[in-house]
Amino acid sequence: AVYLRASHEPNLLTPGPPVQVSGADRWDEVRRAPKGKLVAALTRAATNIESENEVLSGLLAVPLEGAHTVDEAVLRHLLDSLNQSEPQDAVLVDFFEHVVSSASELDRFRGEFSTPDDVTELMVRFAGQREGTVLDPACGHAGLLLSVATHPDREQSENMRLIGYEINADVLRVARSRFFLYGETAEFHLDNVFRVPVAELPKADVVLLDPPLGMSDWGDADIYVDERWTYGLPPRKSADLAWVQLALQALAENGRAVVVTSTGPTFRSGTEAQIREAMIRAGVVEAMVQLPGRMRADTSIPLVLWVLRPPRDTTQDIRMVDASVLGSTGRSQHSFEDEDVDRIVAAVGTDERSPRPDAEIAWAVRLDDVVANGAVLEPSRYRPVPAVDLQSVRQRVEEIQVELPAASSAASTWPSSSWPIR
Repeated sequence: AVYLRASHEPNLLTPGPPVQVSGADRWDEVRRAPKGKLVAALTRAATNIESENEVLSGLLAVPLEGAHTVDEAVLRHLLDSLNQSEPQDAVLVDFFEHVVSSASELDRFRGEFSTPDDVTELMVRFAGQREGTVLDPACGHAGLLLSVATHPDREQSENMRLIGYEINADVLRVARSRFFLYGETAEFHLDNVFRVPVAELPKADVVLLDPPLGMSDWGDADIYVDERWTYGLPPRKSADLAWVQLALQALAENGRAVVVTSTGPTFRSGTEAQIREAMIRAGVVEAMVQLPGRMRADTSIPLVLWVLRPPRDTTQDIRMVDASVLGSTGRSQHSFEDEDVDRIVAAVGTDERSPRPDAEIAWAVRLDDVVANGAVLEPSRYRPVPAVDLQSVRQRVEEIQVELPAASSAASTWPSSSWPIR
């Protein structure tokens, strides 16, 4: 798909980065290769295109390394079909997304590289900002960054810089290919973001982060005791609060971060409780959103969204949102309706000028109360207990005490023939 996108004249619907491709390297010429020589001709063309276009470096030749295992006639027919489809850029995007999705379904571990659509929509809308620098420190297939780039609200501003870090070269290749096909631009870095000094991290207006769940042994001795851990040293057995702190480290002065974790780091004791308490006292936790289980098709573990901001002395409470009661579960995955997403976004109230509380799923909890509760940040723990009118309860009990003897007496006088036969 990337090869065909690159090998055509720039007359596609999406603008995309300009590329230079010689006539001999375009598919219309490469397809003329003699029988048995098609893969070699494709590889040669891919290598030439990469050498002439930095934006495509590493995206074409490497994926063709396994092409010799495909029947040549099938490969030729596939490329011909894609090449002749209209509108071509949309068809290439759909084909690419289908292949990536199918590969993820075959390998359950690859699901961690893509954020579920509903979770993505919530994160992007929580972030709110449509300009400035947007960073994803563990971008995977770059779904979060692409959603920012293509979101309907994006038309309000083009002044946006998108940056992604990814440690896996193959996964990053998918991310770069995806952005090329969509005609969007981002800066991608192949690196372990935990090894990037804090001073060298981009200062982002928005950080969107959906890191791998349950990551243990995530660093080495130097990283575990690094001075960067402002709110406490994260435990080696779990990287969850390391990711949360890293998101905060990358924030600009008035930025906002949205981070996905499981519910575990919101209530576990020990060093994680100490880290949470330090974060709460610093005023960096703006809101917590508890999601249902099975938001990811590959796990039933419930997720939590952390909405974070730089330290504020004026912070008095945290918005707790329990969205675990919303949406519905299909055969393998839980999903939200558009109305559910709107309701959750409104309940979080990240627009401080017009927050709209939703008493059924959202509550403002004072910082001192959270700290006193072991610094637990799981929203369902703070669901208000419905108020009970004790006077009404006592009155109803007295009424029942009067009614029961009369009802019992009446029942004893009923003729047996009046009882229904079952």
